[in-house]
Amino acid sequence: MAQRPIFIPNFTNKKYVKQINIEFEWHPGYSIQQKQKSIMSLHEEAKKKGTSPILEISTKSEKELGKQLSAFNLLIKLSNGNEITVEAAYQGSKVFEKGGPYKDFFNMQGREIKRDDRLYDSGELIGFDFNGVKWGLMPKTAFYDWLYINALYQNPILSEQLLQFSGFSDIEFNPIKSISCQASAAALYVSLHKQNLLEKVIFDKSKYLELMGYNVESQMDISSFSNENTSNSNSLDKLFSLLNKWRFLVKKTDKLPVSNSTVTEFIQTYPEYSGMEDKIIKEIEQGNSNCWFSYDYCDSTINEIYGQVEEYIRSLGTDIKIKNNKTYVSFQRKKCIISVYLRPRNGSVVLYLKMNPDDVLLENGFSRDVTNRRHIGVGNLEITLKSIKDLDKSKYLLAECYKLNP
Repeated sequence: MAQRPIFIPNFTNKKYVKQINIEFEWHPGYSIQQKQKSIMSLHEEAKKKGTSPILEISTKSEKELGKQLSAFNLLIKLSNGNEITVEAAYQGSKVFEKGGPYKDFFNMQGREIKRDDRLYDSGELIGFDFNGVKWGLMPKTAFYDWLYINALYQNPILSEQLLQFSGFSDIEFNPIKSISCQASAAALYVSLHKQNLLEKVIFDKSKYLELMGYNVESQMDISSFSNENTSNSNSLDKLFSLLNKWRFLVKKTDKLPVSNSTVTEFIQTYPEYSGMEDKIIKEIEQGNSNCWFSYDYCDSTINEIYGQVEEYIRSLGTDIKIKNNKTYVSFQRKKCIISVYLRPRNGSVVLYLKMNPDDVLLENGFSRDVTNRRHIGVGNLEITLKSIKDLDKSKYLLAECYKLNP
């Protein structure tokens, strides 16, 4: 069984999109046929709960409309009149500590962009810059949603067909690992369209943020970042990220207590935030209200890698079970065969495989024998993944580990 959200246009209050989580039968595997079986199962369960019809928006959609509306296919115009995909626009607008925006992404395919090392070697994401309009990281989905609804507005033949659906899904979207979602943005478009609010937000960032209930002043102006201060650790965006990482990895809780003791403990870990107690309290309140997500590295390498690691290991067999331990994730058959540990400080995912390192050609920086070393989980072969390319290299080892441990 798995769980995925269905996004429903909401017309009753200023929460323009309603999310319901549906538990359904998951069909493991990478083929489109397997994905579509999962989609059908998800939609059938959602229908039982009163939501139908639902449009799957992804390249795996069983409907041509859903495929066309995938961010990998849906087009948006640049200020020069050229059209590019929403995915290329989103990735090419990212501004990092050490580089970006990388406008050459505009001319690349989405999956080609995902494999570009600059996404992972340019430091932390600090904002976005699209068509000369600059956005911060907070609110967390504001830029992506705005980008997607603008693309829909520019494609009326496609967007008009959205209005016949009651909800939207994206089988590839896992809220535990990702934030921005094309299905949620589609529901937002329908909600704004049916309430005659669309034209108010399409061309004006400030009005969009105001209508969405966001604090416009909290939008970080990334034009203030120069080469000397891009790593300014006192930005509210980075404070929120650090709080969320601390909540998830250290405190291991869904919400942080809004208290002086919590603030004091956080400052002991991050002393550079001493004197910002009031701001820390406000960020905690905001996160507790509606903004925390399960891991801090939104759209970063650590989330991308872990998500694909989990998906690949699941595809090895239907008997795979996942157990979340205190400090690592255990993938089990009869017993644990693979342990996965996240190392956020150096942006890597570490795997411990239950197999003999002597049977593997070890590669410095990628694989090593930890038979006589203390480490978490089980397994004598350690694999360190710092990029999607590393993950691709490790797949044959994961498959071999599965075969060796029935």
